[in-house]
Order: sequence, then C-alpha cells, then structure tokens
Amino acid sequence: MATAYFLTAAIVCVWAYTQARAAARNIRIARDSLPCPLDISNKAGSPSGK
Repeated sequence: MATAYFLTAAIVCVWAYTQARAAARNIRIARDSLPCPLDISNKAGSPSGK
C-alpha cells in the first residue's frame, strides 16, 4: 500500500511540475507578443518631447 501511495505521489508531482512549466511558458509567450507600453507612449507623442 505504501508503494502505491509513493508512486501515485511521484506521478502527481511530475504532472504538477509539467503543468506549472507549461503555464510559465505560455505566460512568457504572451508577454513577448505584447508591445512595450513605453514604446507606445513615445510614439503617441509623449510630453517629454522625444
């Protein structure tokens, strides 16, 4: 019974790790596809005069 518990716990830990890595990867991809807010404000004519 203990062997089944630890085997199941290991499988769940590996699954949770892969899910967390996939979520982090999706966040990085989404962040890279967004334009930089500083670039947008400078193109729109910021009050700094640059």
